[in-house]
Amino acid sequence: NDINKEEITTIDKDNIKEHTPLVTLDNDLDYIVNHDNRDFINKLPLIQFPYTQSKKSRAFQINGSEMEYEHCGLHHKDILLCSPVSDYENLHIGEVYMIVTERELVARRLKSVDDKIIFRCDNPAYDDLSLDKKQVIELWHADAYFSYKLIAPTRMEERMGQLESKLSRIESMLNKN
Repeated sequence: NDINKEEITTIDKDNIKEHTPLVTLDNDLDYIVNHDNRDFINKLPLIQFPYTQSKKSRAFQINGSEMEYEHCGLHHKDILLCSPVSDYENLHIGEVYMIVTERELVARRLKSVDDKIIFRCDNPAYDDLSLDKKQVIELWHADAYFSYKLIAPTRMEERMGQLESKLSRIESMLNKN
């Protein structure tokens, strides 16, 4: 009896431009192990963006504060929309990449490419990440980010007031000497 049989259709989400599989903090370690498993990728939650740059894309949730400095930058739980990097010739110094290694999945800014690829954190309290090319399982270019943290801009008047106050203190110190 074929009535109760479900028709199995496999849609490869990487072939649909508007489908972006999301790697969350809950499944990031599973992604490292299963990054090339199509069934795993197809079971990831989806985010849909009307302006995805390439057919194959990934969204990664940021883990940690290495890319946050003085309340600016990428915050813990922010989401990076990324496109795949096909070769090391297409890397751009100063841009943000999501790096997949055997041990971790991290967002970093490219510092240099030579024998080793060196990535830096925006937060200077953290060390650079130096990798051999063979250590990189996947490399994704960050095209956009979506933040969980909405920070109100500092008003220009407040900043000017702070600068005037500092300048006044410096002038009074100089006048005493």
